Amino acid sequence: MKRVRANGPKRQRGVALVTAILMVAIATALAAKMVWDSQIGMRRTQSLLDMEQAQQLALGAEAVAISLLLEQGVDFGNFAQDISEPIIYEANIEDVSLGIIQGRLIDMQGRMNINNLVVGGAVNEDVKKQFQDLLGFLQLDPQLVDLLSDWIDSDTIPQGAGAEDGSYTALQPPYRPANNYLQDISELRAIGGLDKESYELLLPHVTAIPPGWCGTSQPSKVNINFSSAEVIAAVTGLSPGDAANMVQQRDQTPWDDINSIGLPPTANPNALDYIDVKTSCFALSVIVDVGRSTLTMYSLLDRAAGANQIVPRVRAYGLEN
Repeated sequence: MKRVRANGPKRQRGVALVTAILMVAIATALAAKMVWDSQIGMRRTQSLLDMEQAQQLALGAEAVAISLLLEQGVDFGNFAQDISEPIIYEANIEDVSLGIIQGRLIDMQGRMNINNLVVGGAVNEDVKKQFQDLLGFLQLDPQLVDLLSDWIDSDTIPQGAGAEDGSYTALQPPYRPANNYLQDISELRAIGGLDKESYELLLPHVTAIPPGWCGTSQPSKVNINFSSAEVIAAVTGLSPGDAANMVQQRDQTPWDDINSIGLPPTANPNALDYIDVKTSCFALSVIVDVGRSTLTMYSLLDRAAGANQIVPRVRAYGLEN
């Protein structure tokens, strides 16, 4: 019997061909990966550049809003004709070479200040009753006031239906209440018992101004030229119907002096201690589109920070308060 030997050179050529094909495939995959990484890197760089430019444009819009408030004087923004949307100033700028800027300057003292609930470390019973009434008008649970007060006060003893460390540390994940004044109204989302729906319902009627901001003492006053009927009823003790009548009167002729309001005799005797017709706090909401990037910025502007001075107290990016 004869043995047939494999053809050595032909076998080697086959192995070399397969190896060459594999090397080409690997090289192609590596090249494609390098091209992909390069494109991702370029896109990431462009996105970062767009966001940086958008942020600078947003800060520019804030500077314009501050300049507008300074130029127009202390009476600018105190009186309005349309309570349904208390916008002091609104502008859309579409001819910016880099993108589009949209800005809105909104009164923030037409709302009830949650920080008024605690004065000098103790709950202000008058303000507590006002917030209970407001929650009732909005068909929310009035006992939420205890949760709000416990979040602000410095002690660790729950009030009524309130909650302190023990309740919050039992949550998953656990956390602790601030036991301090709210710096931003979005902090309400952390308060137990206040779900998203309740938060959104309450948001148009409340604000968070710490003591000393916007020239406010404690308790800070509500500019009823921009208040909803629910807020007016809560801070004055009037019925919702009487408050609605005041809104109709105000929409026709905004009040320019606190003594010209003429509250009905059914109002609380101390109602004037909680209302005003002046505003020193404004919220600036800015949306900037640059390239494929969109940036939102929220600023709380304090007009009473000093003579001829306006200070941004809060500045947040990517948030709508």
